[in-house]
Amino acid sequence: MQEVINSLQSFFSNSVDAFLECDRQQKYLSINPVAAAWMGLEPDEILNKTNQELLKLYPNNPALKNIISQIDSCLQQVFITGEKKLAIHEVTAADGGIKIYETAYTPAVDASTKQMRVLGVGRDITRHYRWQQQKTQQLRRSNHLLWLNAANSPLAMVGWDEDFRIVQWSKRAEELFGWTSDEMMGKQFGDLALVCEEDREAISAIELELASGSGNTSINRNYTKSGQVIWCRWFNSIIRSGDTFTVLSLVEDITDRKRLEAEKAQASRLTAMVADVGIALTKHPQDILLPCCEAMVQNLDVASAEIWSFNSQDNVYQLQAVSGIYSPTGDRARFIENKVNSIAKQQKPEFDCGFELNDFGLPDAESAAAAENSEIAIIKSSPNPKNCQIPKQILTFAGYPLIVEARLVGVMVVISHQPLTEPFQETLASVADVIALGIERKRAEAELKAARAFLNSVVENLPVGVFAKDASSLKFVLWNKAGETIAGVTSQEAIGKNDYDIYPKEQADVFTAQDREILTDRRNHSVVKDIAEEPIQTRHKGMRILHTRKVPILDAQGHPQYVLGITEDITERRQVDESVRLYDQIVENMQIGLYVYHLENIDDDSTLRAIASNPAATKFTGLEMADVLGMTIDEIFPHLRSKNIPQAFASVILGQKAIELEDIDCDESGRITRAFSIKAFPLPNNCVGVAFENITHRKCLELELQVALAQTERSEQLLRTVIDKTSDWIFAKDRNFRCILANKSFAQAIGKTVEEILDKSDLELGFSEELIFGNSAKKIRGFRADDAAVLTGEIIHNPCDPATVADGSVHIFDTQKLPLRDAEGNVFAVLGFAHDITERHKSEAALRRSEARFRSLVANIPGVVYRWRCDFSTSFISDAVYLLAGYPAADFISPLDRGGRSFASIIYPEDLAKVEATIRQGIENKQSYNLEYRLLAADSTIKWVWDKGSPVFDADGSVCYLDGAIFDISDRYFAEAALRQKTSELEAVFLALPDLYFRLNDSGIILDYLSGNSSDLCLSPDYFVGKLMTDILPVTAASQFDMAILEILESGTPVNIEYALELPTGEEIFEARLLPFNSNQLIVIARNITKRKQAESQLKQKNHQLEQTLKQLGRTQAQLIQAEKMSSLGQLVAGIAHEINNPVSFIYGNIIHASEYAQNLLQLCSLYQEHYPEPISAIADFVEEIEVEFMKEDFPHLLNSIETGADRIREIVLSLRNFSRLEESDLKRVDIHEGIDSALLILQHKLKENGRNRQIQIVKEFGELPLIQCYAGQLNQVFMNIVSNAIDALADVRNRKLELAGAADAQRPNCPSLPLGCEGLPSIRIRTEVLENNRVAIAISDNGPGMSESVKSRIFDPFFTTKPVGKGTGLGLSISYQIVVERHGGTLRCTDAPGGGTEFAIEIPIRQR
Repeated sequence: MQEVINSLQSFFSNSVDAFLECDRQQKYLSINPVAAAWMGLEPDEILNKTNQELLKLYPNNPALKNIISQIDSCLQQVFITGEKKLAIHEVTAADGGIKIYETAYTPAVDASTKQMRVLGVGRDITRHYRWQQQKTQQLRRSNHLLWLNAANSPLAMVGWDEDFRIVQWSKRAEELFGWTSDEMMGKQFGDLALVCEEDREAISAIELELASGSGNTSINRNYTKSGQVIWCRWFNSIIRSGDTFTVLSLVEDITDRKRLEAEKAQASRLTAMVADVGIALTKHPQDILLPCCEAMVQNLDVASAEIWSFNSQDNVYQLQAVSGIYSPTGDRARFIENKVNSIAKQQKPEFDCGFELNDFGLPDAESAAAAENSEIAIIKSSPNPKNCQIPKQILTFAGYPLIVEARLVGVMVVISHQPLTEPFQETLASVADVIALGIERKRAEAELKAARAFLNSVVENLPVGVFAKDASSLKFVLWNKAGETIAGVTSQEAIGKNDYDIYPKEQADVFTAQDREILTDRRNHSVVKDIAEEPIQTRHKGMRILHTRKVPILDAQGHPQYVLGITEDITERRQVDESVRLYDQIVENMQIGLYVYHLENIDDDSTLRAIASNPAATKFTGLEMADVLGMTIDEIFPHLRSKNIPQAFASVILGQKAIELEDIDCDESGRITRAFSIKAFPLPNNCVGVAFENITHRKCLELELQVALAQTERSEQLLRTVIDKTSDWIFAKDRNFRCILANKSFAQAIGKTVEEILDKSDLELGFSEELIFGNSAKKIRGFRADDAAVLTGEIIHNPCDPATVADGSVHIFDTQKLPLRDAEGNVFAVLGFAHDITERHKSEAALRRSEARFRSLVANIPGVVYRWRCDFSTSFISDAVYLLAGYPAADFISPLDRGGRSFASIIYPEDLAKVEATIRQGIENKQSYNLEYRLLAADSTIKWVWDKGSPVFDADGSVCYLDGAIFDISDRYFAEAALRQKTSELEAVFLALPDLYFRLNDSGIILDYLSGNSSDLCLSPDYFVGKLMTDILPVTAASQFDMAILEILESGTPVNIEYALELPTGEEIFEARLLPFNSNQLIVIARNITKRKQAESQLKQKNHQLEQTLKQLGRTQAQLIQAEKMSSLGQLVAGIAHEINNPVSFIYGNIIHASEYAQNLLQLCSLYQEHYPEPISAIADFVEEIEVEFMKEDFPHLLNSIETGADRIREIVLSLRNFSRLEESDLKRVDIHEGIDSALLILQHKLKENGRNRQIQIVKEFGELPLIQCYAGQLNQVFMNIVSNAIDALADVRNRKLELAGAADAQRPNCPSLPLGCEGLPSIRIRTEVLENNRVAIAISDNGPGMSESVKSRIFDPFFTTKPVGKGTGLGLSISYQIVVERHGGTLRCTDAPGGGTEFAIEIPIRQR
């Protein structure tokens, strides 16, 4: 035991550490030489003395005074608290230097006396302390540089201590917040008026987070010294120094960015509002105004939005739609109504930025429900809702007139709680224009819908068939009702079908060929193909003859889109035309004269004008038809006025009843010189037909007969001669209705002789009872009734009496029956005369049909047909003048003194002289004329018309009439005017643009050129027109244009090119856009984009600079973070290594002695057993209990294990010190392999097998390397990062191999396990070698899955990581890259490893420059 004590005393005496022991009275019970040297004394001089006693004994010992005060305070504290105390003592060494000891004072209780003692153990840490002071000094210098950089940084820097008092306040902070450093230093965070009230709660949470030791980033509003509110971003970092910490805040002023974000948000809201308004205008066909108001309220956060429109009936503006808070009564309603009326009157926007209202309505449930069902959707409210005090509000009013083409269509009103900014006002003005266009578009759509309905109705009700076919498939897309009637096919059967589905194949082939010809003939796309007669087999009427017109309908590009056809069934018309031609021939060849007169004024019979005649009339009168047409009856036959014949003709028109009369002229002796039988019959349109026959000869005969009868009644032979000579029928019947007289013409007509007729009754002569006595059912009067009436004294005249002659033909007779009286005046017989007027009757019927056709033709001409006299008075004008001018045709035909009007009265006054001059020139030159002029219609509108006419000549070649037609061209004229206006506007706009315009043909020849006033090439068109585009351009630009022209001609799509030209000002860049035009031309629009290109280049340069700055900032931030982390890690590692090294030193230093002591004790036990084989029972029992034999055998192994563990701990401490290299921050020459081994040793726990993870094999292929000059600690960090990433990359391989091995073993229980070096096991290979250029290479590779190219390209970017969230920071490889490349001037590459996996190759110089 004494030996043990002696050994311990020897250990204490020879130890390099200081040992001391004191009792409760602070007497030194033991002290070794090192501790005694602190006091400058020997151990014997100190033992059993207190500190006070020592000071008294050695009052002149300065070393004693220095250390006693330090030791005394530590002992008192330990005795008082009973807890361990760690202290740092500064001790004066024998050479006068200062040494630093780290001393631990530990309380201990004596087992025997129960008294407390204090054991003190001190270790020399002078070197480490000096190094720590040096590091502290360096840290202070670094902090000084950091604050110096902060002073010139755009970021303000604020430092806080752990009590959140300001310890640093940079110049930028003074500039940003306004307070100086003197004003802010020492101020606590809670005492500052720096934070807005709205953000105080959030700032308190941030403060708590910082107090817990976590850095953060925040954005909040702060006050400046002037009271201004600014937005700041705070980057708060925790800097620890031992047990204390400092908060470093970097402050960035983001007020401008917040303002831009607010403006961007505002722009987004405005954009969303404009988009919603656009959607409302397009997707709400019924009600477009309410969605527009809702869009403004929802996106602009305004109080309300209203749209008012004009009520033309009540002449007031009415609210049409409103969204938001609305009250229909009170000050607000009156205020808005006054504003709306003011805006409507001035047609200018109005703004009121500060008006007050007391009754800005609040919505209630009842009014809100009513608003949902209201078309206007007005939100009403009660004047004073319960429990609701309505405050007076300051509001902003904005009103905009809704104007379309200088026409006010409404007013838009917006009321807001906040002032409206200028962008809001500008956007609302644009929205007002869009809404106005929407209102106008809706009105136009309604009109268009009505017009389409009208057009569809017109097409459906046209008397001609209308159809349309799709140009590609030739299937019917239109088929109207008339088409159904003509073809016997309904529209449902025809739509979607082609000709082959409806008609026979032969017929369909013809139709299809016609359609294809129309569609493919591009030269005649605008020409109507007229098919005069087209036979067609119909379903219901058999073969019909159609008159068809077809024309292609083109799209906007001029390509045929449809085939439009108009067809008319002319089968009956063709038959009628043939009949009319026959009748015309009859009229032309009949022997009865025929005139047709038109009564222009119904009240004036002098306005009867001849409008038609036949050759027989010319023969009778000697007047040619061309000579009399258009002349009045008084001008043709002036002598008839005295005979009241014109008056009789007028009466026929008025009474619509035919008359017969005779016109007889006699000479002075009473002899008939001329006699005509005249029959006047009414015709349509105030016309009268006059058929006349020269009966001069017959009248002479009748006169001679009368003379003969007067001379002698018995001269029967003479009478017979006269009677037989006439071609008329003459007969007489007695009162018994027996024939007593008949001439040859009558006898021949009924197929008998005169003798066979005389004394025969009608029945005996062969007339049927139906003709004699009549048949009421067949409306046959019977001539017996006429005969009976004549016997009573009446005269019967039947102007149109049909009769069947002997040859069976039916003739029309003008029959007259007269009573014959005897000398006493009694009627004894009926005398009848029948004049055959069959030919005249046919002529009259044909004339009536011709007249009807003429009238129909005039009525259906799409214009006004007229006949003017040379004095411009109207002879005839068609009824279409009413549709054109609003005046009936009769107004222009009637005389001016009877309420009529002249056509000149409706000609626009400014155009009247031109019209008269043009027409008179046509009269003088005897040529046709055409001109355009304006008319004033009855509704005061102005109509543009096109007038084409020609003079009509009389027999002597002079002009007697003007015939012509007038067509309404208002639509075309206004369209042309609008086109001219639009063309002028477009030309003005183009001239204001800096563009060049070229029009080229497909050969590249310039056909037209135009340049804007601000263009860079204001050259004359003569310089360009007629030249090839490639001839006026440089070779490079010309080749670009050649390729572009070829491409656009092939594809038909626009092409954009850029080219350069040398101008006097230098090289300029132009952009040209080539567009296809028509089928063989193209348009080129060129613009100088030099400034834009320069701006784009500058922008790219700025962006590149900003990108580099951001990257540098990221690297700097990563370096700051890594430096802070590595500094903390280095201190931690050094502290841990030191703490571990102390007990290890005790263990390692005493293990030899313990081993010797153990051997001695074991040997002692053996001697006891040898000399005392029979111990007492107590010893024997204890020996058996503790198994002494096993203890003797196992105790040496136990000591060996302790020694092995101590060696392992020393290696770990050495590796930690090598890794941290805190003492080697400067460039030093080191062994690279030691750093690699240190990293592998620290990561050993991750490399070995655990659970399902197989061990990773480390393959070292180290070359012979010299000592490398480098920053060893930083380079060790690189090795640690790369190896750690390789271990993570092998995670999946380690798991997968174990699973495969487990599955294989389960299937093959007798199969041996794979060898450790088997290919495919996870491994990391480390190779080092010396390169030729005085550089060394370190390659670290794994056989993991590798990485993609996208990951490989970003592997060294700061904060980039492929690990899950929380598993990595993304800084390891970025920092490694900076250490190797920037710090050591080397290279770090990531490549694919041979055989798979990833390899990191490091190259650094052997010696740093």
